[in-house]
Amino acid sequence: MRSIFAGVLAAVLLGVCSGAASAQRCQPGMRFGPDARRCRTEPPPFLTLRVGVDASVAIWDRDVPVDGAAAGLGIPVDVRIVGPLWAGGRMGYLVGGDAGHDADGDGFDDDNQENPKILTFAGGPRIVVDTEPSRQEAWRFGVSAGWLVPLNGGSAGPLLEAAVERQWGMLLVDPSEGEPTHGRGQDFSLGVRAQLGLEDAKEYRALSFTATYATELFAQLPGGVEPARSRPDVDHTVSADFFVGTGFRRGGLAQGMGLSLGLPFGRLVELRARGEAMLLAGTELFEGVSVYSALGGLRLSRWYLPWVEVLAGWGQVFGTRPHPIASSPVIEGAIGGQFPNALGCGYGLNVAQRVRFGLHDGDRRFVAITLGLGITYDSAIRASECWP
Repeated sequence: MRSIFAGVLAAVLLGVCSGAASAQRCQPGMRFGPDARRCRTEPPPFLTLRVGVDASVAIWDRDVPVDGAAAGLGIPVDVRIVGPLWAGGRMGYLVGGDAGHDADGDGFDDDNQENPKILTFAGGPRIVVDTEPSRQEAWRFGVSAGWLVPLNGGSAGPLLEAAVERQWGMLLVDPSEGEPTHGRGQDFSLGVRAQLGLEDAKEYRALSFTATYATELFAQLPGGVEPARSRPDVDHTVSADFFVGTGFRRGGLAQGMGLSLGLPFGRLVELRARGEAMLLAGTELFEGVSVYSALGGLRLSRWYLPWVEVLAGWGQVFGTRPHPIASSPVIEGAIGGQFPNALGCGYGLNVAQRVRFGLHDGDRRFVAITLGLGITYDSAIRASECWP
């Protein structure tokens, strides 16, 4: 875990170096009236304030018995100091399962305990590297120091935190303002956050994958010379979806969320990487478990209404041991429909029917069928059809 924290910290430091050399520039579409200029003429009257809410899934360890999986919420607040330099803080809440054990083989924890819960408070500098300022597209890097507060057992203590986020969004400007000094931003970001406890909390470590929605007040408008309109350097799609269904052989209701990154090759072929967090509800025979999965594969097609997807990877199970289903390689097939740009500015809708097969060869093999609804961001559609 310390090596993971060091890796995230190295990415943050790389972002600091990159951000120090970056400069904002005027982007396509920053027109505030029929004859107005597209760039700001003076700085905003107040410091830019970004307030958000995030949801996360995590793997963690503590000084009290845990099963290894956790989920939580957070409230990040950031303030722009100057240029790419920001200062920020975050209050986070994490809850995970206790380290249950089924000794008598009846499928249930023999010593069920309250689920461990913590609060974290951390703050520090942030570097925001704007890639398309008028579209609120940026890389966000941050390091923080703070304090861990256990809510039901365990030790409190200091902690260190490092985070990397990729942000997409839009910058809103009221045309009636003529040449305004600021705008209002809305953005969605995906990120990874590493936390490491110190002193009395030295047994605490967590690696979280987060999705954040945020609003920027007094957002700084781009300045400089307007460049030519262009597509992104790396064409990509990003999808987030929620799904519900049923688990066969062992398990009841299956529900969760998935995040996907696509690298398209033309209109038909797209390389896909996908992460899933699934909660499999218990039955009268077994306790519920969580399943975290990492998958990769191919999708056909990028823009046409019907699409198919085939993925393979690994599914890791967390919960009372022995688990009613086994951690194992998995194969996932999906078919669905998509409506590119249905929400405008590169954001579309998709629906999917997914079937997952665990490849364990015993009686703990897992099969699940789910139906999902999601939103997809397409960088090429955003660049070609949305102003700004």
